[in-house]
Amino acid sequence: MKNCQFCAEEIQNNAIKCKHCGENQIKPQQSKQFESQTSVPQDILINASFWKVHKIKNPKQYGGWSKGMVFWSIIPIIGIPIAIFGLNSDSVVKNAQAKVMIFASLLFALWGIMQTL
Repeated sequence: MKNCQFCAEEIQNNAIKCKHCGENQIKPQQSKQFESQTSVPQDILINASFWKVHKIKNPKQYGGWSKGMVFWSIIPIIGIPIAIFGLNSDSVVKNAQAKVMIFASLLFALWGIMQTL
């Protein structure tokens, strides 16, 4: 634990922003370095949608799963929990992949139910 340099309240050692006063705890040059490590290029953000996520060449590079991960949708009892886990991620690429995976899993589940009737 350390003290905020602006309000002197106790915060976590790795805090980026003070939870009490809201001030940034990292210096401007550190902030730019932090943003460059976590930012995703604009062309990837454009393709990080339900209909275009398949166009991203290497999704793992941007915080997503490998392209083959969607094949778990074939077995809905496995695909749906994995996709729900992906929806909780901070990565926009993984979120888009998870939405596609849920949709595909539900389609396969519906198809399986229809085959039993």
